[in-house]
Amino acid sequence: MIIDAGRVTAQGTPDDLKNALGSRVDVVLADGTGPDGAGTDGAGSSGALATAETVLRGITGSQPRVDPEARRLTAAIAAGAVTLPEVVRRLDAAGVEAEDVSIRRPTLDEVFLAETETETETETEAAA
Repeated sequence: MIIDAGRVTAQGTPDDLKNALGSRVDVVLADGTGPDGAGTDGAGSSGALATAETVLRGITGSQPRVDPEARRLTAAIAAGAVTLPEVVRRLDAAGVEAEDVSIRRPTLDEVFLAETETETETETEAAA
């Protein structure tokens, strides 16, 4: 049970609460340098980010968040909606070289924060 300002905002088992929030797919693209340190035209480029973004959007049905400096893309998914091998295969088929791919369930801390976040906090973050 999660209580915010004296009001129950969510209840259920830890797994139920985590599943209600959903999971996320995290992809970190390779840096685009070969074994000899020479640059390649590949994964580190903005083109690879755009391609990976399109692939993730197609898999998850949601708009991924993109961090170009970290070469990281993150997209929300429903719990159990996609498998890790499916994500890897689709990225590979699109020619995207990934350094790391993971599907991550939220922690109970993340569930708590999502359930207790106020409209003012959400509006402040959106304005930033």
